[in-house]
Amino acid sequence: IINRIMKRQEELVIVFSARNQVFLVNGFILSLLLNKSLKESILELKTQPSNIFGDVTQLSLKADLISPVSYCLAYDLVKRFEIFNEKGKSKVIEVIENVEKKKQEKRR
Repeated sequence: IINRIMKRQEELVIVFSARNQVFLVNGFILSLLLNKSLKESILELKTQPSNIFGDVTQLSLKADLISPVSYCLAYDLVKRFEIFNEKGKSKVIEVIENVEKKKQEKRR
C-alpha cells in the first residue's frame, strides 16, 4: 500500500507541478482516503501530530523537511487512514449495540 501511495505522490507532483508542495500532494491523497475536503486534509497534515513519530513525540509535519514523494509521508497517510477506519468501526459497533439494547428493552 505504501508503494502505491508513493506512486500516486509521484504522479501528483507532475500533475500539480508541485515539487515543493508537500501538503498539496499528500493532502489530496488524504482527502480521498478520509472523504474530507482538500482544505481540511491539508490543515490536518499541517497541524495534527504525525504518526511517523509514533508514541515517541507529538510533532506535526514540516514542509521544508519532507519531500512530497516520501515513504514517511505514505506511512503517515496509511496510519491516519487506519485510525479513521477504527473510529468508523467503533461508531458502527456502538450503533448496533444501542439497537440491540432497545430491542431487549422492548421484549421486557
